[in-house]
Amino acid sequence: MKYRFTILFSLLSISVVAQRDFRPGFVIVASSDTLRGLVHFRESRHEVCLFKAGTGALVQRFTVETALGYGFTNDRTYEVLPIRPDSLGPEKRVFAWVLVRGKAELFEVNRQFYARKAGEVFTLRTRLKDVYMGNRWYRAEDREYERLLGAYLFADCPSIRLNNSGGLSYSNFALTQLFEVYNHCVYFNGSSSVALAPLTKPWIKWEWTAYAGVGTHSLQVFTYKNGPEGTLSSGLGPLFGLQGGFSSPRLNERLSVHLGFVYGNLLLTGTYETAFGTVTERSDFFLRVRSIQVPLLLRYRVPLGRLNPYVQGGISTRFNNTSSAWYQTETEDRGVVLINRADLPRLDSGDLGWVLGVGLHANLKRHLRLNAEVRYERTTGDALYSGGLYSRSTSFSSLSVLVGVGFW
Repeated sequence: MKYRFTILFSLLSISVVAQRDFRPGFVIVASSDTLRGLVHFRESRHEVCLFKAGTGALVQRFTVETALGYGFTNDRTYEVLPIRPDSLGPEKRVFAWVLVRGKAELFEVNRQFYARKAGEVFTLRTRLKDVYMGNRWYRAEDREYERLLGAYLFADCPSIRLNNSGGLSYSNFALTQLFEVYNHCVYFNGSSSVALAPLTKPWIKWEWTAYAGVGTHSLQVFTYKNGPEGTLSSGLGPLFGLQGGFSSPRLNERLSVHLGFVYGNLLLTGTYETAFGTVTERSDFFLRVRSIQVPLLLRYRVPLGRLNPYVQGGISTRFNNTSSAWYQTETEDRGVVLINRADLPRLDSGDLGWVLGVGLHANLKRHLRLNAEVRYERTTGDALYSGGLYSRSTSFSSLSVLVGVGFW
């Protein structure tokens, strides 16, 4: 329960921090003057821009009536654009994300795309329609945007041929590539109506992180008939790991996927005492386990500059291999102590479960960062022992603190 409260508190803290996500940027006001300072970053905001001249300055609010556009240094730019999301609805003005500049320009608003050519704005639509074929009705995709691009917008580029065959995906990546090909085809070298900085973030970004840290682990063994059989736990032990990450900063700089492994050589111990009249028995169990955790994580990061908090969660697979196992029993009866030591059968398992975590990473240099995070993992599975002749249901939990150095 305490882990749940810790993670909930961390989520609330990150939500509060996100409200202060001001980044270096600019605002172009209605008079075409440019104000430079800090602009609030929020991907889903299309009606309002929040700006302040400096860290301690008052926040100014700009709308589509008082600004022509805004942007972030070496990052996204937005421009006021008249759009009609619904063909039957009224026209409205919004801050649209600028994807491509040139003779034909591409914009995105709420995952819907718009094109502008010769000062006229076109909505690139895709929708489902009913089609009657073979005495049956079907739902099919009507790719209006392919017909509009091929028959009109790109008609002056002979190397582009679109035939509504479904070859052009309705996505940021596919449309951006196509518009850039078109602008290169017609050799457009002019300037757009509002001079905003180009988008420089990459489509794909890979990163690698080497980890070291400490963790505490607990193994609970069950029998199928009698419930819990016993619990073994470890103190703090060293952990080492390597992790790879994938993200698309151009589409969403907050989300990334990570896959890696964490290795630990654990000593799990447990002590049990029983009494029968004058006889007291104390049993100590020891398991030396080589453990490899393989977590697949989805990470949500709050980009704030040098220091960036994040939360993450996902599935985890754990492989446990017992290198040695033994127990020692001390039996005392009226002051006489008998000590017995014997080996235990090896207990190997492959478990599956979940993992949650919070962390913070600091950007040290252009391609180097330092990570610090806390993870809680819980996995369950069946452990084999006595050469695979028998099995027990097991539950493995761990709490670890990791520090890593990452590069990309």
